[in-house]
This record gives sequence, structure tokens and C-alpha cells, in this order.
Amino acid sequence: MNVYNPQILNNYEQAIMNVGSILLNYDNDKLVPVYGFGGIPSYSPTRQVSHCFSLNGTPDGVIAGGVEQILATY
Repeated sequence: MNVYNPQILNNYEQAIMNVGSILLNYDNDKLVPVYGFGGIPSYSPTRQVSHCFSLNGTPDGVIAGGVEQILATY
């Protein structure tokens, strides 16, 4: 499991940080639905590939707490 480290960001984490920090300035409630595509969710009991899933396992996928929390969930 990759733990979020603000000093070492992979390309996906850099994109989340760069795009998210701009877009969140235009979001009043700062609640962001975050989804994964084409992977196996860590919370999945069947361990089967899902083509669209919330990263935090909730139906709406909403994450509060800004870009840092999005990266920590990612």
C-alpha cells in the first residue's frame, strides 16, 4: 500500500495536486466525489476489477478535507 508522502509524488499524485488545488478554489462546499476507473477497490470482498468505483467505498464517493485528503484516500 502506497502511503501519501508530500515529498515524493508520482505522476498521478502530481496531477491530483495541481488540478485539485485549482478546482477547489471554485467549489463552495469543498466536497469532492472521487472515483477510480478500471481497478480493484481495496474494500471489495470479491477482489474483482471494477470499471467505476468510489475510492472511499461510500455510494457518493464524497471526500472532504481538500487536496491533502484526496491524496491520502488515493
